[in-house]
Amino acid sequence: MKKIFSLILSLAMLLTITSGLNLTAYADSSQYGNIYYEEKEDGTIEITGCTSSATSINIPSTIVGKAVTSIRNCAFYGCKSLTSVTIPNSITSIGIEAFYDCTSLTSVTIPDSVTVIRDGAFYNCKSLTNVTIPNSITMIGSDTFCRCSSLENITIPDSVTSICNHAFSECTSLSSVTIGNNVTSIGAAAFSDCSSLTSVTIPNSVTSIEYGTFSYCENLTSVTIPNSITSIGNDAFYRCSSLKNITIPDSVTSIGDHAFFECELVTLTMGNGVNYIDSCAFLNCEQLYEVNYNGSSMESN
Repeated sequence: MKKIFSLILSLAMLLTITSGLNLTAYADSSQYGNIYYEEKEDGTIEITGCTSSATSINIPSTIVGKAVTSIRNCAFYGCKSLTSVTIPNSITSIGIEAFYDCTSLTSVTIPDSVTVIRDGAFYNCKSLTNVTIPNSITMIGSDTFCRCSSLENITIPDSVTSICNHAFSECTSLSSVTIGNNVTSIGAAAFSDCSSLTSVTIPNSVTSIEYGTFSYCENLTSVTIPNSITSIGNDAFYRCSSLKNITIPDSVTSIGDHAFFECELVTLTMGNGVNYIDSCAFLNCEQLYEVNYNGSSMESN
């Protein structure tokens, strides 16, 4: 009886896992070349997946005379043979984890019809070296490009207002980032573990640096913090061991726990607005010998 129960439990777990991989999603889908699709209630077409042998996919703008407008959540999840994808201008939505773990995908051009790249869309696409983000995108979701370890540079256009948590975390080859001038929010750990990143300029539209945003960026040598920033969160620059100098503008009022932990800071200039620094904010900054502060008072815990 125990063996039968164990077998049933194992089968249930297997079904749970495979449902996450979207392997059963094609039951109600039709096939067009090497892709699968379904017609939605509004009469438009949604791409649901591809054949297991597909290496290159060219998504058409229409199928059976109807507009292709979306790529379903997990549509190409785990398609490890997929190397290239062409997305037409008719697509407005790329679903959650749409290209998750497509480890052979090398490049993708996102058309200017797309407005949001959803959570985990290109998670662990570790061969992805080039991504073009169009000026139509307003939000880059959580984990969107997380673990894209071959991605070398990224330009975030002025249309983007929000970069969500872990969006570019563990992009270990990322050496250059241009952040658009209308970004107001950069999420927690958005660029954590970007170990090749050497410099970053935060636009003056951003008001806070969140938890762990640039943590473990061990080759980061230059950071420009604008006068719009009011707080630097916990672990914001944790173990940025190449960071030698930092200027904190007058607009900043608080610096959080371990914000600059184990940074090799030599000089620190703090604006006169800083009135709270966590007692561990600069812990193990053993090379720090010059601190310039023009404020009148300060608190720490």
